[in-house]
Amino acid sequence: MNEPRALEIIRNLEDEHTERKTASNSYNLKDVYRYVVALSNEGGGHLILGVKDNGAIGGTQAFGDIQKLKIDVLHQPKISRRIRIEVDVFTIESKRILIISVPPRHRGEPDSYDGAFLMRSGESLVGMNHDMIKDIIAEDTSDYSADIVEGLGNAALDAQAIEIARRLWMRKSGNENIEMMSPDEVVQGLGLKDERGITRAGLILLGKENYISRLQPNAEVVWEYRRKSSDVQYASRTDFRKAVLLYLEELWVQIDARNEVAHVSEGFLIRDIPAFTETTIRESVLNAIAHRDYQDRGSVYIRQSSEDLVVESPGGFIAGITPENIMRAASKPRNRLVAEVFQKLGLVERSGQGVDKIFVDSISFGKGQPSYESSTPHEVKLIVNAQVQDFQFIKYLDKVSRDVGISLSPSDYVILEKVRLGLIDSMGSDSGLAKLSAAGIIEKARRGRYTKPMLAKRFYSAMNKSGEYTRQRGLDVQQKKQLILTHLENFPRAYINDIDEALGFEVKRSTLNNYLKTLKDEDKIEFIGNPHVVRGDRKGHWRLKK
Repeated sequence: MNEPRALEIIRNLEDEHTERKTASNSYNLKDVYRYVVALSNEGGGHLILGVKDNGAIGGTQAFGDIQKLKIDVLHQPKISRRIRIEVDVFTIESKRILIISVPPRHRGEPDSYDGAFLMRSGESLVGMNHDMIKDIIAEDTSDYSADIVEGLGNAALDAQAIEIARRLWMRKSGNENIEMMSPDEVVQGLGLKDERGITRAGLILLGKENYISRLQPNAEVVWEYRRKSSDVQYASRTDFRKAVLLYLEELWVQIDARNEVAHVSEGFLIRDIPAFTETTIRESVLNAIAHRDYQDRGSVYIRQSSEDLVVESPGGFIAGITPENIMRAASKPRNRLVAEVFQKLGLVERSGQGVDKIFVDSISFGKGQPSYESSTPHEVKLIVNAQVQDFQFIKYLDKVSRDVGISLSPSDYVILEKVRLGLIDSMGSDSGLAKLSAAGIIEKARRGRYTKPMLAKRFYSAMNKSGEYTRQRGLDVQQKKQLILTHLENFPRAYINDIDEALGFEVKRSTLNNYLKTLKDEDKIEFIGNPHVVRGDRKGHWRLKK
């Protein structure tokens, strides 16, 4: 901020986004926190120290260490989010003036200090009432893409983009009358224009580049390629700031040109598996465009490497959606009109299926489960693996689709991936596990006191992994009893803890005692010593019966 701008802010007594405080010698840091939150909730503004309400310059000695003040606000744990303020110091009329610039809150998210959602009321700070908080949260559910762009006419729309929309719409609907529509009728028919004017969605999907650059510059998709995801500098980059329908194909060509291919042998046949399928790219990009927050200044970034694909889109998940439930929760597109037009054009089948396709695509090609775990409250980040992690699992899933007479759902694929990785500790009462078990796709394996799911024996055989099956399956009762006898052959004096360790600590102590009692009753082992003695020669132990 320069001095003329500072003077303008100080002297504009009508500005509702400015708070002036005399603060001659000092100012309470807690009050700074509180006013920062209040100004943020009101759309951002300025807290000026050293100036009276009437604009008279008084000067202030408060906060000599400006950097420390900025850090204190940024890392104050009682503030609901990290707020990065700017602090400028000016000497005006030979007096020190401090101007704290506060950014606006995030759309749909009221800020709070120590649990209070603050706002200004006269000379005081008060908590927002329930209706105000509800209105702010509701912002995140309104459809920004359906808003009308003031003064925007047909000259702002790209003729080629409209023709692409016409062809896609006609192919999807099968309605040949669309061919006879005027360009304006096509735009209106898709819901991108009404009697008031052209919508934000119309500008984003069909707009000319110069209009998008001027009116919605953040509606761009930035593609970058790095040989390794850890490389700081990109090897290639393209900024797409034009109508979405004009660059979708071009973006895929860019990505596919650097698409590495893995080869899976199936007898005499070789199967090619690309790092990224067109389905994964299409759904990832369209999801980002339909769900991003267009009131956030950031752009959508697509970062491709030989290791993974990362899609970053501004705006966190809508309320109720998390990385954990994204496949189960009902779809809530932030920009509903954009999503509906994508559906009309046949670019997506129906809202909410995109994530399912990305997950099924990745898992069925042996690349593991895509991840949203790196997302933040203000950015959604999707990471898709490029490299095949388990070639045999691809063959396993192929055999399932051929041999089992059921159709696997997206959630079934996720369960099978978790079973492959050993991430499910117990069968429990999960209906998805029960369905796969009944179909013979997975089976139960004892793991101590739990029944753990594992891939079925016939599929391990098909993958030539019989040893892995035995390891996963574990030992049955007779095998465990034999292992006890083998241990006693190697160690003639065996204590209960030693035997427990030999069985991998996977058997409950009561079950282990039953095994030992059975072997004793079979006259194969005997107990020597006193079970109540814990040390010395008379300590109780087991040995083979002579």
